[in-house]
Amino acid sequence: MSLIKNFQSLAKTREREVVLSLVEAALDAIQPENVLKKNFDLDRDQLTIQSEDFNLKELKRIFLIGFGKGSARFSKILENLLGQRLNGGNVIDVVGADFKKITFCQGAHPLPSKENIDFTRAVLADVKIFGLNFGFI
Repeated sequence: MSLIKNFQSLAKTREREVVLSLVEAALDAIQPENVLKKNFDLDRDQLTIQSEDFNLKELKRIFLIGFGKGSARFSKILENLLGQRLNGGNVIDVVGADFKKITFCQGAHPLPSKENIDFTRAVLADVKIFGLNFGFI
């Protein structure tokens, strides 16, 4: 399936078709499903993110915090991947998603908003309440 919806109407010359094909390949490479497939592997209780390994049996709880463009889509995939291992989380994005264990906040971009500030406060409250230690990916 083409990511560029009007690919055919734009590809009027061979040169345009080549450039559009390159743009299409670049867009495909950054799709969350492809990024996660390339960089994440979950084999039983062993999670590998790029070249870093995590034994999930050694972790008491797993919370996910997502922010920025595309974070809802990435987080939804990770929620499904981690399944029952995921205890919860908070995600803010301009595009929504339905979550089972993650609290979603519709944020604003590019300027700060009340929603963005409330999201940050909720994350900080969770860190304090649950005594979370951070691992960044």
